[in-house]
Amino acid sequence: MLVVEVPKGTPPSRTESWLRTLPRDARAVAYGGSMSGEGTDGETGPGPSGEVRADVMVRGECPALSALGLTCPERVGTGYTVDPAEGAPALRRLVSDLGVDRIGVERGSSVVAGGQLVVFDPDGTDLQLHDLKRTAYATIGPPVTVEPLAQRWTGGTQLLSDQLRWIPLAGPLGVLLVALAATLNNLAEVMRFTRAIAPVSVLAGSRRVYAAVAAWTLMAPLCVAAAMGVAGGVWITRPLTAPPRKGELPDSTLALVAGVLVALSAVMAVFAARSAVRESERWRPHHD
Repeated sequence: MLVVEVPKGTPPSRTESWLRTLPRDARAVAYGGSMSGEGTDGETGPGPSGEVRADVMVRGECPALSALGLTCPERVGTGYTVDPAEGAPALRRLVSDLGVDRIGVERGSSVVAGGQLVVFDPDGTDLQLHDLKRTAYATIGPPVTVEPLAQRWTGGTQLLSDQLRWIPLAGPLGVLLVALAATLNNLAEVMRFTRAIAPVSVLAGSRRVYAAVAAWTLMAPLCVAAAMGVAGGVWITRPLTAPPRKGELPDSTLALVAGVLVALSAVMAVFAARSAVRESERWRPHHD
C-alpha cells in the first residue's frame, strides 16, 4: 500500500490524470478525515437519530472498497462504520499504525476530492514506488508525496533494524578474529619450544606426549576462554534481554561461536602436535 499526499489547491484534473496512469489492477481510495451523522437505516448522512463518530474515513468506488473487504453501500454518498477488528486483513493493515476504534466507509464517485489517497494492489503485489513517484511528480507536481504505508512511523525503526542486522555478522566475525590471533600466538609459543621438548619422546617412549602438550597449551585454554566468553556475553546483555526489555541473544549464535572456537582450538592443537612430532624425528643427540 502506498500513501499519496496531494497538495491543497491541486486541480482535480491532475490527480485524475495520474490515477489513469496506475497499473490496471491497482485500486485507489481516499483516506483520512472523519465522519459524523448516522441515519435511521444505519447509513451515514443527514438524519435525526443521533450522531456517530469515526476516527478515519475511507471513501472510494465499489471495486476499491470490495478489494479492502468492505461492503459497498447501495448509493453514492452513503456509508457506514465498521470496527477495525472485524474488518478484512487489508483494512486492518491500513489502520494498524493509527490505533483507531471506528472506520467510516463511504461510497464515492471519485477519490480526487480527498487530500490523501491510498493506492494498493488487491493481489498483494508490490507496486513500483519509483515509477509511481516519477509519474506523480510529472503529472500532479513536485509537492506531491508518494511513500509506503506508515513510512513516517516505521522509517526510523526500519533503518535502525537494518543497521542492527550487521551485529550478528560483525560480532561473531570479531570474536573469531580475536580467537585466531590468540591461537596463532599460542601456536608460535608451541613452535618455539618444540625443539626443546623433542627429546621427551625418547624419555617417555611414545610420541603421544606431544598431543598431550598441545592439548593442554592450546586446546584447553581456548575452550575455557570460549566458555567464559559465552557466560560473559549472557551476563553483559542481561539488562537488554530481561523483562521489560525485549532484546534477544539467540542461543544459535552462542552455540555457533562456541562451536567454532572449540573446533579452531582442536585444529590448532593437532597442527602443533604434528609439528612437534616432525621436529622430534629430526632431533639427534649432541653435546649441550
